[in-house]
Amino acid sequence: MRGTTVQVLGEDYVSRLGLRLERDFSVVSRISGVSPFTIAAPHDAGLQRPDDDGKSTPRSRLDHSKALRTVLEDAHADLLVVDLTGASRAIVELGSSWYTPAPGEDSWLGRRLAAEVERGRTTSPALRGPSEGELERFDVFAGLVRDVYGPERTLLVGSAVSEFFWDGVRVQPRGRVAEIRPLRRLLATLEARFAQLTGCGQIDIAARYLPRADGAPDDLRLGPDFEAALEREIVVAARRPATPPSSTQRSAADRGERSATSEFGEWAHRQLARGRRVRADAVHRRLSAQASVSHADAVALAAFVGAHPESDWRAVAELVCATPGAAPVEAARRRFERNIEVLGAYPHVYVDGGLDVGFEPHGSLPLADDVRLVIDPSAELPAAIERTTRTDGWDAAQFVDGGYSLGLDQIDNVLESWWMYFERARRGDTQPFRVSFRDRAAFARSLSAVDYAEVLENERLCLTVDGRLPERPEWAPMVDLAFLFDPSARVCGLRSGFGDQLYYYVHARALSSKHGLRLYLDDLLYDNDEMIAHTPHIRPDVLPFTESDGVFSELVSRRLRAARVRDLKERRDNRSEYHRMGLREMVLATDRMHLKACYDRREYPSSLTVQVIDLDGYERLMTAPPGLLYLDVLAKHELLGYRLLAQKPTWERAIHLAPLESETAKAIETKMLETDAVVVHIRRGDRVALGIADGDAYYRDFMLRTAGLEHLPNKHWFVFSDDLDYCRSHREELGLDLAGERITFVEGNHHYASIDDFHLMALGKVVVCGKSGFSASAAMISTRVEHIFGTGYSLTPGGDAWSRTEPAPEPAA
Repeated sequence: MRGTTVQVLGEDYVSRLGLRLERDFSVVSRISGVSPFTIAAPHDAGLQRPDDDGKSTPRSRLDHSKALRTVLEDAHADLLVVDLTGASRAIVELGSSWYTPAPGEDSWLGRRLAAEVERGRTTSPALRGPSEGELERFDVFAGLVRDVYGPERTLLVGSAVSEFFWDGVRVQPRGRVAEIRPLRRLLATLEARFAQLTGCGQIDIAARYLPRADGAPDDLRLGPDFEAALEREIVVAARRPATPPSSTQRSAADRGERSATSEFGEWAHRQLARGRRVRADAVHRRLSAQASVSHADAVALAAFVGAHPESDWRAVAELVCATPGAAPVEAARRRFERNIEVLGAYPHVYVDGGLDVGFEPHGSLPLADDVRLVIDPSAELPAAIERTTRTDGWDAAQFVDGGYSLGLDQIDNVLESWWMYFERARRGDTQPFRVSFRDRAAFARSLSAVDYAEVLENERLCLTVDGRLPERPEWAPMVDLAFLFDPSARVCGLRSGFGDQLYYYVHARALSSKHGLRLYLDDLLYDNDEMIAHTPHIRPDVLPFTESDGVFSELVSRRLRAARVRDLKERRDNRSEYHRMGLREMVLATDRMHLKACYDRREYPSSLTVQVIDLDGYERLMTAPPGLLYLDVLAKHELLGYRLLAQKPTWERAIHLAPLESETAKAIETKMLETDAVVVHIRRGDRVALGIADGDAYYRDFMLRTAGLEHLPNKHWFVFSDDLDYCRSHREELGLDLAGERITFVEGNHHYASIDDFHLMALGKVVVCGKSGFSASAAMISTRVEHIFGTGYSLTPGGDAWSRTEPAPEPAA
């Protein structure tokens, strides 16, 4: 399997960028706390190299740029995503948030600004622009990015500094406009400069979203809707052909104009920040003096509407809808036209007259997550803040009992309810999901409010008036979890690294086939924070080599996966999450070691049925579970008790490797097949960090023994490692000097391409395993290997070698 790996540099917009739900994308490296002006993290004095006089100089910072170059290069990523908002920290000293605090705000930043003013250093830190020296260092930073990644592999996330934010109830003014305006200009200038120097592509979607307050008043961030939209934009940008740099750049003036606040917006901010009551006719006069109504104007209008919902906004609504090019109207029109196109090819629209409707001028502008400003002069409330597709306090049980009928404002609740899908499958229900509109006009109005393309990617909904459907609609759900209640179904959880995934799959597959059981693979653990941190590039790598009746990431919707990550983000893994979400029939099979660890962490609810198994009891439990059997860990502790090689024929039959695609890997493959290939896997990386790496003497001993295999006269050693520089510089200590010139260091297979290393290791006639399931698994599936050396995973008690005594079985077809 091939995919795209992403390195992230920045803070405010990209700090939560995970791409976890994208099967062929992974974030493999993060650089945070770094100012483009200083090259080093400003809070880390150890990264500043002072001159003899004790002062940090441009020269010292340039030296540190070499370290940053190493970080960029060592990531071996396909794409760099950059967020420059961290630059504001070095210039305006905005601390943990680049939003300026409101006057008198009791926060760290507010106190810092007050202290600066009191000392007479400045009246407003945000007013100072970058010095010539700072710009020189910024150019060094941009040059590093250009040298390492180039224009086609760099994406810049454009900023949008807003004077307003969403507090969960209404749009509120934020900070002092005298400080926000120069900050906006600063970031626009830096982003234009960066784009000019690097030729990078740009993503400008932040202006469409308001920051929201999570907890403390100064804790503002863009919400999940922005994060999801940003991930979609990155995926689209990475997949489209390279664009000439000139077409992706804009001038500083263009960027400043795009993100600037209008005169109306600044006036609105001043009035609301001072707590003044503003009449609707005053708003009307201000807007009528402008040629158009921009996005920023609409946000400011939403703040007025939220502050004074009782005012008569009809004249203002009429003005907005009559103004050519008004942002709320154009946003509604674009979504309307897109939905007409999407639903025109969708078979489950059961509305009299179908899509033969025209757009009636009105405004519909998204503000925050599932919140929009609606402007409609013909409505009872001509201007209002509304929720679109989510209802607080939604009752999933009532929805199921009521026959799966929902309103427009319940779509998100339905699409994200694991309990509902479990209960539907438990009952064996087959009724369609019906979105019921009051009348045809209500359906037409939804076309400008809902992103039907995204909704229908997650579930097939029947769109009806008053719930009326044909007697037998040809409909089937997109998500059907009925397999979980099939008595012959077993679920194998995939977890940890590549070798561990193979352990679990091979044994589950062998016994499922033996007893005629259906096997499903749960790969959703890799959506979780813990696994991303443990193995950052991993998606379930074994899937291309597996045979199953279904994989969870393909059987459940993106919305369900996102809801699980959001609602259970504090959970370490998914071993008992399904039970918490409503799958009460689940029986978890694990071994005693992991059971104790999980109970110590209080991860298992007391109502969860857990079966403790060893290798001998595994088959018994597979064939007669008291409920849905979820296989976790699969008694790996027993496998580590030196019983693994007894299963080698099972492994050799179960796994079939697809042909290599890389020309470099094919060349290595040819060389290995022409020689008596000796594979040496030297795992360092995380093992060194944890202090459990094999010593150099471990490998030197096995090198001596492989050199003494006289029945293999055409030996050639192939070294695989996550630290080849160490291997080259320690040839004598590791015993690699014994190979002389007959040695090849296999390199270039990073991240997704590491599967090529696994494929090549399996071609060795001799395999020297480190303490790693990766090389041990390659040896286990190999029908070519004659000798295995190593301790830990692969040998009998007290031994350190295995030799084939019987012919290898035929591999899987």
